[in-house]
Amino acid sequence: VISQESSFVAHHNNCNIVKVLSTLESPREDVLWPVRCLLKMAVTRKCLPSVLLMLNATIPNELRWRSPKTRGLAESPRPSLSLCLAIVGMILESANEATRYFLNLRDEDSCLPYWFSIDDQTRLALSILSIHGKFVLLQEPEVRSWALEKLKDEVHSSVDFNNVQYDLPSEWLKEIVTGAFCNAGCDIGLGFDSSVLRKSEAFESTRDEYNSCYRQDMLRIENLLNPQKNSGGLDYDLLIAALLILVQRDEKWRDGTSIPTQILLNAVCDKAGRKTGIDQKFIFDGATMMRLCALSENYQATAFLIGGKNGIILECADIIISNLGLSMNEAELLLFAGSVNEMKDFVTRIYRKVQIEKKQFAEFFPSESQQHLLWLLEQYSMNVRK
Repeated sequence: VISQESSFVAHHNNCNIVKVLSTLESPREDVLWPVRCLLKMAVTRKCLPSVLLMLNATIPNELRWRSPKTRGLAESPRPSLSLCLAIVGMILESANEATRYFLNLRDEDSCLPYWFSIDDQTRLALSILSIHGKFVLLQEPEVRSWALEKLKDEVHSSVDFNNVQYDLPSEWLKEIVTGAFCNAGCDIGLGFDSSVLRKSEAFESTRDEYNSCYRQDMLRIENLLNPQKNSGGLDYDLLIAALLILVQRDEKWRDGTSIPTQILLNAVCDKAGRKTGIDQKFIFDGATMMRLCALSENYQATAFLIGGKNGIILECADIIISNLGLSMNEAELLLFAGSVNEMKDFVTRIYRKVQIEKKQFAEFFPSESQQHLLWLLEQYSMNVRK
């Protein structure tokens, strides 16, 4: 029924699979129509599991994008990746229950379930397959667990400054972020973020607009992150882990967006763990995500995950570290100093920075950090009522 396409570019283990996907041509309709008709018949006659078993026995290599087994030293080429994606896509969109039936298929040679019978490159390609605007495979436990493990390993490996090789393509990470938003039905997943934080031309050159507090930016995008009811909610674990890596790489989370990746990460961390009235499909593993944020030394994200008083303290410590070049231990000493005398070691450094800023600007403008501190004071101190 199905033949191999000779035009497929040979597979390389270290290739960027997402870039490969963007260059693929759709298979010919005369190749796909027998499978499409078979699936429609299976859904109509309610025999989809049996038909999937037949396909699994007939075209196991095409379903798994792997080379057929051959005798001798000669290695057969893989089937077309576009063919594999097209067939799997048709299966997944045939019925709501098709995803579970499909993943339950077992490889006849290894006796392993489908997801464990394919290699990582195939998993990368299939995990970001969109079916009617949903990344359905990411909502299945085994696929999600695999994706989380890959993300955790990437965070750990990126801590090693000698590691310049990326195991996970940035394009795949961006698709994971988009997929998590699309699965939850968030407005941000529909592209409504294109201009929400874009500065107007009238204020583009003023320092007041440029030095806005990132807390204000987080508030502006808050409603874009609200999931739809009965969607299963946001998958915070996938989102936080993927965004952390993109921040480390200084990458945008989506091309053309006006929302910086760090701002989005902060907003997601601030929202994680809060009661939203929506039943979560997956339980948020806050302890693991907090360890990943701390390991990445992303103090902003860690502060919003911690929340409460301790979160605000860490938020202030991040401001001190980024402005004065202090270590975390020094920032803590400065924050918890009981008297001016205890701050004497830092006074010279602070005074020197102030003098430099005076020379640079004839007129005083509050910096981004100063506006941030003012925002915190107004929010948590001046608005307190008895």
